[in-house]
Amino acid sequence: MTIGPDGRIIRRNVRRVTPVNTYHPEENLGFIMSYLVLVFLSIAFVVAFVILGWLGDLILNWTWWTASNFGTVGTLINFLIFPIYISGVIEGLYYGNRFRYKLYAFIYGFITIAIPQTLDQLNDAEFNWMQYGWALGYGLYCLWLALKMAD
Repeated sequence: MTIGPDGRIIRRNVRRVTPVNTYHPEENLGFIMSYLVLVFLSIAFVVAFVILGWLGDLILNWTWWTASNFGTVGTLINFLIFPIYISGVIEGLYYGNRFRYKLYAFIYGFITIAIPQTLDQLNDAEFNWMQYGWALGYGLYCLWLALKMAD
């Protein structure tokens, strides 16, 4: 019986390709595809919190247990753990090209805050560049925590 690189048994001469290779993770996912995966993970996380709040509101009928409260808490927690998603999605870059890993971790964090900031300022008559200080700070936070997660 043949054993594959991830420990699974390969039967009937199935090709020895596995979707996830933890010894050599893929480093060429692409910038846009990686960011779309991050956005999808974030949305799924917040939607899970909203569903939990909605079900609790339906069953328990407490005044504080609502979908909007849980959505707010889920969003805040999501912003705290977003760099963990980054380190998981671009893990292969850490071993292959550490400079790109650091660059992507910073840019993903920066554009995650910069896009809503830009959309919020579209109606304003005067564009405020100081608002992007929050995006810069969050990008540095994402870089720091993603590097801690990769070590």
